[in-house]
Amino acid sequence: MAVTVKRITLWRKELENKAGTLAGTLEPLAKAGADLQIVMGYRYPGDNTKAVVELYPVWKQENDAGGAGSGADSFDDTGAIRRGR
Repeated sequence: MAVTVKRITLWRKELENKAGTLAGTLEPLAKAGADLQIVMGYRYPGDNTKAVVELYPVWKQENDAGGAGSGADSFDDTGAIRRGR
């Protein structure tokens, strides 16, 4: 079984932890035809008012500060993605 490991940059956006904010963040990406491989959403432990979504891959277009209108920014920490069967 062949496995590859690749360094990636996650894109991250802080959200209010309320109904519809995740859908509102992902909608512009869906409309732009994004093929997301990673979507992680979670709230901050101990703070029920704030949440985070992390995405990969997100592209940045010339007139778009945050990957197809998502408002996400690249996250300083890189991750790794493993692919294999």
